[in-house]
Amino acid sequence: MDVVNDDLWKQFWYPVAFVDELGDGPQQRIVCGTHIVVWATGDGVAAAKDRCPHRDAALSQGWISDGCLVCPYHGWEWRNDGSLRAVPQTPERSSFPAKYQLDHVECAVYSGAVWVCLDTSAGYAIPPVPDGGVEGWRHVREFDEVWATSPARLMENSVDPAHTTFVHKESFGYLADPVMPPPEVERTPWGLRMTNEVRVMNPEISRISTGVSDDETVRRTTTEVYVPFLRVSSIDYPSGTRHRIVTAATPIDNEHLRLVQWAVRNDTEADAPASDVVAFDRQVTHEDKLLLEAITAPYDPDLQASVHVATDRASVELRRLYNGLITGEWAPVTGAVPATASSSA
Repeated sequence: MDVVNDDLWKQFWYPVAFVDELGDGPQQRIVCGTHIVVWATGDGVAAAKDRCPHRDAALSQGWISDGCLVCPYHGWEWRNDGSLRAVPQTPERSSFPAKYQLDHVECAVYSGAVWVCLDTSAGYAIPPVPDGGVEGWRHVREFDEVWATSPARLMENSVDPAHTTFVHKESFGYLADPVMPPPEVERTPWGLRMTNEVRVMNPEISRISTGVSDDETVRRTTTEVYVPFLRVSSIDYPSGTRHRIVTAATPIDNEHLRLVQWAVRNDTEADAPASDVVAFDRQVTHEDKLLLEAITAPYDPDLQASVHVATDRASVELRRLYNGLITGEWAPVTGAVPATASSSA
């Protein structure tokens, strides 16, 4: 899977930052090998290729003035739509040729994150992920960081129930009984859905997050994969606590991803402080990160590239989806999710 040279992967929407990160000025991100700059405007956000058309400077090193993006090299100023507003060296000019404009990138704000799409021609949607905008739910910001692994590798890890026993043995893995039934797996219009139920350990660090005080508990998880690289894990505990984790593996290149993750929960800050929720999820994601970054083989969706057992049912189905997407035999649903919409948790 070549997310840099195959334009297929540029047709999807990816989260690249949390909105509040833009308060410090324009930010550089890399999506499918393309350098972009993202910045906050007076009424939203904007994005463009991270290159000044004058002398190729990285605009992400610039700043914002009166809602305009300012180039750090010669102070040229661009409006939100990428049009040039002013050139300090020629103050008498107020209009400029089209070639002076920035290479605009489509962007939107949804669920507290900034999303971009390098090529909107396919009409794919921003996935309708939980955003905490529904009454009785709250949004917990978690991580925005770079991992040295393939985004598809992380997605496959996300639908692999058997790995939790061993990779997460320090956080919640139940080593006393590694045997588990194959998960329930079904295709959806946007990817796949996996459901499984396992007994897990419940150490002190996780008890606030789970809402359970016992040493062990049952974890029922429904995992939705929105192809290509976004996962929503809905975890329900006997306590009534419902924990939704939105994990985006935004592709940087074939060996790196940007993990943008947040949680949506049906409890309150008084029930479970966000800092404690994040601390437990931090431990879990760190365990995955250590394992995945140590894999040196490139990710290959070919079913013959690896061997499989019954519990790999979801991983096998995900590879079939990737192969179908690459060959053009399958495509997820299209449509648009409004940038200001709230989705059901």
